[in-house]
Amino acid sequence: MEKRYNLEDWLELALDALAQKGQDVISVQRLCEHLGVSRGSFYWHFRNRDQFIEKLVSYWVEKLTISIVCVVEELPGGPEDRLLFLAQQIIDSDAARYDLPVRAWAKLNPIAAAAVKRADKIRYNLVRELIADIGFTGEELEVRSRMFVVYYSLEKALSVKENKKERLARVKTMHKLLIS
Repeated sequence: MEKRYNLEDWLELALDALAQKGQDVISVQRLCEHLGVSRGSFYWHFRNRDQFIEKLVSYWVEKLTISIVCVVEELPGGPEDRLLFLAQQIIDSDAARYDLPVRAWAKLNPIAAAAVKRADKIRYNLVRELIADIGFTGEELEVRSRMFVVYYSLEKALSVKENKKERLARVKTMHKLLIS
C-alpha cells in the first residue's frame, strides 16, 4: 500500500529531500521515487511542478522565517532580550536547516531565488529594527544586522561537529558582541 502524505508532509519531506539529495530531486518523478509514492499522489496536492515549487518555497519562508518573526515581535521585553531569544530560537528549532540547500537551488531557479530574497528581507528587517532599538545607527547598525542574518543562516553548517547545547552556549557570546 502506498504511503499517504498530507500537503504539509509533502512540503516538509520535499525540503528534506532537497537537503539530502540536492536540487536534482526537485522533479516530479525523482521526488515521487524518493518518497515512495506515485505521481498521482503528487498531482493530488499540486496542479503541476511550478505550483509545487511555489508552495514549497512559500512553506519554507512561512515556517522558517515568518512564524519566528511573529513570535519575536510579540515577545515582551526589550530589544536585547528579543534578539537573544531570536538567536536561541533559530538554533533550538533548527530554523536554518534548509537555508544552504534552498540558497544553492535559488542560483538556478528564479522562483526559489525570489523566496530567498523575500526571506532575507524579512529577516534583515526584523534584526535591523531590534538592533536600531538597542541604539545603533548608521554603518554600525547595517553591519551588525547583516552579521546576525548571515551568521545564523550559516551557523549550522559552521557547527557541523557540535551539538545543540554547544551551539546554544555560543549564542550568548555572539549576542554580547552584537549589542556591545
